[in-house]
This record gives sequence, structure tokens and C-alpha cells, in this order.
Amino acid sequence: MVSSFLENINTQEIKIRVFFKHKIENFGFLVSETYKDIEAGTKVDVPLYIAQFLIENNHCTLVNPILSEETENDLKANSSIINLNSLYKEFYKFIVNFKSNDFVLNIMFSRYTILYKLILKEQLDEDDVFMLDNSEKKIIKMARKKYLMYREYFIKS
Repeated sequence: MVSSFLENINTQEIKIRVFFKHKIENFGFLVSETYKDIEAGTKVDVPLYIAQFLIENNHCTLVNPILSEETENDLKANSSIINLNSLYKEFYKFIVNFKSNDFVLNIMFSRYTILYKLILKEQLDEDDVFMLDNSEKKIIKMARKKYLMYREYFIKS
């Protein structure tokens, strides 16, 4: 429970570079302690939760896309071969803030149709979980634990 809370904080603290469309008063603290306002055209790295607020209220835009077009196409084509861990440690928690639910669910379902095999594997090693984001690792580990308990109780008894 505590680790999940801390991971949410870490995800929210990811910095995102944004471009301000117009002058924003009293937000200069994002640039430096000496600024009072942010001028139009300023590029600033802000935490995810602030970026979400500013983007939703049409104050700024992203400087760089969250996913490159190539990566997005790769995810749509065959997400199971993509190393989500190298994109974002908490891929799903992060990407859901910027992409549609359908996009995220399609990635998740296509990956899990492949990943479910890890649950039944006799022994997991580092190579098996290398390409998984943190939430996938937790789900696979928990499912494996329950499967092994089931196998121990029902199959070996």
C-alpha cells in the first residue's frame, strides 16, 4: 500500500517540458524563485500534475510528444516486443494521462495475451521481466504466487 502511494508520487513528479501559449500570472515559480509571471513562448519543465492542469486548461502544449510516432506505431502493431521499462518505469500510470483509454487498453490486452505464459513458467529470471513496466511486474509476480499456491495445494496433494 505504501509503495503504491510512493510510486504514484514518483509518477506525478516526472518532469515534462511544456510551451506556454500566453502569459500566465503568478506561475513564475516554475521558472525560478525570482520570476513572478511566465511569458508567452516560455519553455519550462514542470511536474506531471501541473502539466496536466495547464494542458487541460489550454495554457500550454507539450514541447515533445510523449511517444514518438515510431514508438506509437510499434505499440499498435506488436506491443509485446516493446521494452516498456525503457520508455517509462510506470508506463501505464504515466501514458494514461496523455493517450486515450482505448489506446492504453489495446496495448495492455495485447501484451497480457503474451505475458500470461510467465505465470505458468517454472522459474522466472531477469530476462523474463526485463521488458515489463513496474505494474506488469507486480501483476505477474502476484499471479505466479497464487498459481504456485494453487499448484502446491491442489496438484501435489
